[in-house]
Amino acid sequence: MFVSQNNPIKTDSLIANNLNTNLYSTDKSYLSDVNRNNYTSSYQVYEPMVGSASSSSVTGEPDLIFQNVSAPSSTTVGSTIQLNYELKNQGNASADYSYSKFYLSKDTTLSSDDVFLSYDFVSNISVSGISYESVSLTIANSTSGGNYYLLSQADGYNYVSESNESNNITANAISLTKLTPDLIVQNVSAPTSATVGSTIQLNYELKNQGNASADYSYSKFYLSKDTTLSSDDVFLNYDFVSNISVSGISYESVSLTIANSTSGGNYYLLSQADGYNYVSESNESNNIAANAISLTKLTPDLIVQNVSAPTSATVGSTIQLNYELKNQGNASADYSYSKFYLSKDTTLSSDDVFLSYDFVSNISVSGITYESVSLTIANSTSGGNYYLLSQADGYNYVSESNESNNIAANAISLTKLTPDLIVQNVSAPTSATVGSTIQLNYQVKNQGNASADYSYSKFYLSKDTTLSSDDVFLNFDFVYSIGVSGISYESVSLTIANSTSGGNYYLLSQADGYNYVSESNESNNIAANAISLTKLAPDLIVQNVSAPSSATVGSTIQLNYQVKNQGDASAGYSYSKFYLSKDTTLSSDDVFLNCDLVSSISVNGISYESVSLNIANSTAGGNYYLLSQADGYSYVPESNESNNIAANAISLTKLAPDLIVQNVSAPSSATVGSTIQLNYQVKNQGNASADYSYSKFYLSKDTTLSSDDVFLNSDFVSSIGVGGISYESVSLTIANSTATGNYYLLSQADGYSYVPESNESNNIAAQAITLQQTNSDWYSQNLKDAGLINLTRSLGADGNLSRNDMISVFQETEDNSVIDTTELVDLRTIVSNASRFTMLDYVRVLSDDVVNGNTANQWWTGGGTTQTALGNLYGGSSATQMEKLIGKWFLGSDRPTASNNASYQAISGSLFQNGISADDIKQGALGDCYYLATLSSIAQKKPDYIQNMFIDNGDNTFTVRFFKNSVANYVTVDRYLPTDAYGRLIYSNPGSSYNDSKNELWVALAEKAYVQLGELGWSRPSYTKNAYTSIEAGWMDYVTNQVTGLEATKQQVANMTKTQLINLVNSNKVLTAGFVNGANYGVVNNHAYTVTAYNATQGTFRVKNPWGYQDADLTWDQLLNLKTWFVWSNV
Repeated sequence: MFVSQNNPIKTDSLIANNLNTNLYSTDKSYLSDVNRNNYTSSYQVYEPMVGSASSSSVTGEPDLIFQNVSAPSSTTVGSTIQLNYELKNQGNASADYSYSKFYLSKDTTLSSDDVFLSYDFVSNISVSGISYESVSLTIANSTSGGNYYLLSQADGYNYVSESNESNNITANAISLTKLTPDLIVQNVSAPTSATVGSTIQLNYELKNQGNASADYSYSKFYLSKDTTLSSDDVFLNYDFVSNISVSGISYESVSLTIANSTSGGNYYLLSQADGYNYVSESNESNNIAANAISLTKLTPDLIVQNVSAPTSATVGSTIQLNYELKNQGNASADYSYSKFYLSKDTTLSSDDVFLSYDFVSNISVSGITYESVSLTIANSTSGGNYYLLSQADGYNYVSESNESNNIAANAISLTKLTPDLIVQNVSAPTSATVGSTIQLNYQVKNQGNASADYSYSKFYLSKDTTLSSDDVFLNFDFVYSIGVSGISYESVSLTIANSTSGGNYYLLSQADGYNYVSESNESNNIAANAISLTKLAPDLIVQNVSAPSSATVGSTIQLNYQVKNQGDASAGYSYSKFYLSKDTTLSSDDVFLNCDLVSSISVNGISYESVSLNIANSTAGGNYYLLSQADGYSYVPESNESNNIAANAISLTKLAPDLIVQNVSAPSSATVGSTIQLNYQVKNQGNASADYSYSKFYLSKDTTLSSDDVFLNSDFVSSIGVGGISYESVSLTIANSTATGNYYLLSQADGYSYVPESNESNNIAAQAITLQQTNSDWYSQNLKDAGLINLTRSLGADGNLSRNDMISVFQETEDNSVIDTTELVDLRTIVSNASRFTMLDYVRVLSDDVVNGNTANQWWTGGGTTQTALGNLYGGSSATQMEKLIGKWFLGSDRPTASNNASYQAISGSLFQNGISADDIKQGALGDCYYLATLSSIAQKKPDYIQNMFIDNGDNTFTVRFFKNSVANYVTVDRYLPTDAYGRLIYSNPGSSYNDSKNELWVALAEKAYVQLGELGWSRPSYTKNAYTSIEAGWMDYVTNQVTGLEATKQQVANMTKTQLINLVNSNKVLTAGFVNGANYGVVNNHAYTVTAYNATQGTFRVKNPWGYQDADLTWDQLLNLKTWFVWSNV
């Protein structure tokens, strides 16, 4: 239910017909003070809600039965009949108003597959009273004919609790006749023969031989190989047919065109009545009439004849081919293209070479066209014997009676003219040195029968006379065109790369090295000339190394050395590299020290060098070798690469500091929470200065530092020389959470391991200390009651007061059955210092409601029908009052008043089952559709808000969050929910059994929490009673704000655009709709829905009913007609 502004009540809104709960519909008027936009509005509401009659006033029960039912014994499908009946109350108590329901059934028993026809309102009936009623029942057009029963059901919605619930059904037999048309095709008149491509006229009659008029229809016409309509028959046309009365005949005519693609042969013309099945007929199998027809196919047939072409030609030439194209078919041939190929045989295949095509105009029957075409033989064609293939209709533009006679073949012999290049008379040195440039003279001769175009000669250095991929390219040389038997005289410079090894080689000279010239012989292009190469190379060695034989780790030494070139070629610049090694061989684990640039050195030259080497502090002491490596980066290619290393022994001494803590001075005892002073000395007893460090201090149960010791502080210590002492002092605070007892203060030198020491295991000094509790901590300073001081101090030792802690604190005040003023003041002090205890927000708010009061504390309901006074805490409150306040705010035991016939039971199941979904919403016997529709949209669009709405307290209670002006408020509910006499839920998720483990509780708990929230006075200021009926009627914008904390907009559809609504649907904004002009298009009047989707194809908006069924798909125009109100969140 939702509240509608100034809207009269028209129809009633039934919740469901499958719930065994005591429901009734009522018409109420509410006056609601709305604290938004500063206005007050009067609202009218209309929605099902729970009855208010008290069971204590009932002395007996009514019993309703049908009698004297009067209805027709037969009728036709689609008609409306009148049923008169009497409803008698044969019980011993008055019966409240009810609804009779009427069904169409195949038997006398009411079951779920019976068809609901209508319902009828019946006023109150006194004991033995009779109500005389009449109702109109419409038999739906979709109903099949046959024998049925009209079932009349008293109290169809179970609003009345009766002494006998099994005598409510009366059955009356009725026979239904189904009136339907039956269309047939008759008297078809059409040609028995035709030519393919022609249009024929078909005349026919369409008769309605059924017992009902036939609406308009379309006849369809097909070409078929048999008299049965199937999916491979060819559709020809359709014909519109107007309405036909019973036994009526419609005289029709239609033009049918036989497609040119149709093959000749024997066919049937199939005429089909009601081809699109617009008319529902008593016989759907007699719609086809078949008429035989013979189709003749007229086609051309093209052939090539009298071809005239040369019998021989040279490759690359153009020849002329003359030919005739004749049409020997029985139909004219449209324009076409002849195609011409070069083939090795007389059959056209995919590897034949296309030469050209020739356009041919239309040719009449037996006509001949005289054609000529030029054909060029490509230069790439090999010489030999071929056939010229001439193909009629080469692109198949013409559909012919014979497609296999289009080819004519003419033999032709092709001669190929090609050049042939060779290298001759090569002149080059027989020996050279590596790195030198030599001159090579040569001739390129064309010994072929065709001129050769320009080319490039290429030159290689090879180990043999055959050119292969591993030969070394030296250079290329441009060669101009050469005529037949011509010679080109050439010269080229070739450089032997420095990287070449000495030895015996061949200079390979290759004609047409890039294959620019197509030659008759491609295998005679190479000429080979022997050459011997001599390799000159430097050879660098290290000699006369001068370096210290000992040093200390961390020092820098000077190394003097010579680099000599004992090779037969000058050496370019290089770098010497230096390593520290455990042996005389250079390996990957040796330590690189430095490098040194060495300039170029001539043959037998010496370079005198010096380099500084730093021994890293991380180096361990011991015996090593200094390795000096000539050409360390291998910049110089040498004749001997294995003689570059010189090794010199060196002994290294390691100097390291060693820090210890000594002379610690600290108190032997202290109080928890206090700060003490600790004085100490850090001494460097090592043989090297110590850099700055930090001392660290811990509180430990023993003298060994471990991960569970408590860090207290750190202290900066400056550098300390060998044998030096640093005098230090540090303040250490003992945390309030520390337990009393015996401990050790652990002082750790170099706590962050900044200093590498010769001994890392002597950094700890331990000092015993005893910790005691102070006689004046926060608890004793701020609290007065001894019991609260001790309990709160113990519970707060971990820095937090939890929900369960606060319950224990509250119950502590019940020690003398009365909460005195001192205890009340202490409780308020504890709550006002919530931040000290990192108290969670909901614990703080609920604790504040207990100790500082709340409007909701005025009454205690406890699930009953009457309220008792409770009140806020005061000095002198009883332990009973405290327990009820704890129950109200922390345990959820102040349950709302439910239906008179309901009882609370613990409900099995879990808060969520398979996630959060809009489908979880199923409204029961309560008029809160505005609330549940909003929850449904939040579940669809913003499920995290639902997840975060609940706090599971772990004891079968749940704290539920709401918002007031964006500030969180909380109420607590338990898992006890109202059920009927059969243990079934009566509100959200109605009909579910209390002990079903598959129950999903969040909706029912949110509904119950919203009821309890009303007592706070701000969510429903007009009705603050803790009763389920208090949340009947409301607007969705309030709920959106109260559940999510988000502001919401409410607007009537007339002031919106369709695009605006589509964008809202496609957004993640909460979106609901209320209908003030419903009872149309499947929408319930004065009812709230969730807007879930937009179907662009159908142009409809899906509105979801919180009942869990009877959703609707509405167009924009229907929404306008319904005067729909939309509510959406602003985010």
